Amino acid sequence: MKTNKISLNKIVCVILALIMMIPASIPRVHAASNFSISQDGVDLIKETEGFSKYKYWDHSQYSIGYGTRCGANDYPNGITEAEAEKLLRNFANEFGKYVNNFANKYNITLTQNQFDALVCLTYALGDLWTAYDTFDLKTILINGSEKASFLKIARAFGEWRVAGGSVLQGLVNRRQKEIQLF
Repeated sequence: MKTNKISLNKIVCVILALIMMIPASIPRVHAASNFSISQDGVDLIKETEGFSKYKYWDHSQYSIGYGTRCGANDYPNGITEAEAEKLLRNFANEFGKYVNNFANKYNITLTQNQFDALVCLTYALGDLWTAYDTFDLKTILINGSEKASFLKIARAFGEWRVAGGSVLQGLVNRRQKEIQLF
């Protein structure tokens, strides 16, 4: 009887030990970032985009407020700054998903300021994180931005200061502000 009790205890212990080892053998997915844009990020976009009460043609789309895409027939009476900021937040959160997806794909941990700077960049350029296989900023982030010098990061942001084949001062200024926030 005593032998059976010891054997049963050993079996239970072995089973419990095996159960406890199972989670250790399952690969874990680390969500590197799941941020939303902060007020600092919103303020940076507002500052760099400027405000327009009425829609305007912006390269390939109509925009309104703080550079937010809209349809040709949207907002016939214009938009207030409060409405524009709400619209900006909604769109910035959509662009934030691109940054979060990129960071999570490569297990990159970002600070809030880094995230905000990258969302500002993405808001201006679109989803460059999936549109381009490689570019310097993407490589720096994948390899760990803490390993790169400030100058190298600044140069990587600076690659995105050209439009229509020319360096535009407005884009230079915007990239400088994004670098400062980053």
